[in-house]
Amino acid sequence: MSGKFYRYFYIIFICFLAMTGCAKKQDVALQSQDGEEPKSQLSETAESQDSTEEDLAFLTSDECNGRKPGTPGNEKAAAYIAERFEEIGLQPFLKDYRHSYTKETES
Repeated sequence: MSGKFYRYFYIIFICFLAMTGCAKKQDVALQSQDGEEPKSQLSETAESQDSTEEDLAFLTSDECNGRKPGTPGNEKAAAYIAERFEEIGLQPFLKDYRHSYTKETES
C-alpha cells in the first residue's frame, strides 16, 4: 500500500480520537439496590474515597503490626479485608476469600 493511504488513515484516526475526546461528560444517577434515593457518581466516588482512606488507615495501623505472614497482625488484616469484601458485595472466587498456599523460605 502506498504512503498516501497511511497518511489519510492516520488523519482520519486522529480526527476520530479528537472528536471522541470532546464528548460531553454526563452525570449518571446510580440505581440503589435497596430502594434508596439514587446517588450521583460524584457522591459515590467521595464515599469510596473515604472508605478507602479508612481501610488504609486500619491496615497500616499499629494494630496490624506490619502484617508479616503468620503473625496476629496479618490475621487481623486478612479478616478485615474479607469483611470489607463481604460488605461491598464482592463474591469470592472459591468458597471463601482466603486461599492457603505454602512457600518455602530460607531462615
